[in-house]
Amino acid sequence: MAVSQEIFAQEQALIQDFIKKDSTNNYISSKKGFWYTYVEKKEEGVFPVKGDIVTFELSIFSLNGKELYSKEELGLKTYVIDKEHVMKGIQEGIKLMKEGETVRFLFSSFVAFKTKGDQENRIGINEPIETRIKLTNIKQSNNEH
Repeated sequence: MAVSQEIFAQEQALIQDFIKKDSTNNYISSKKGFWYTYVEKKEEGVFPVKGDIVTFELSIFSLNGKELYSKEELGLKTYVIDKEHVMKGIQEGIKLMKEGETVRFLFSSFVAFKTKGDQENRIGINEPIETRIKLTNIKQSNNEH
């Protein structure tokens, strides 16, 4: 088995263990390689599409629950859907959210910080992470929704 396949399998096992321990939440497997559960879900609203400007709060945790980056520390984030560089998991995850929703995402390193970790050395090499994102605003572009 290739090294990357081994790492992926180890990370998936850690994520599955996290999901088992967090049995009060129902996690959904995305086609983009991560798991997520809605903390706060809205029935009404639209999903952001390419070109929309979204504003969101983000906090990042290790899978053992240690907060690595608080939403206060990171501040309010703004991102133009599919037109700016952002972590792959966030790029794909935000498209599953409506304004006002909060979602917990479980990202393997393959859709998070890959084999490098982060610049501050808080997120390790090949470390899967939990992120909590609250989508506070969607400013629609001129695209059709």
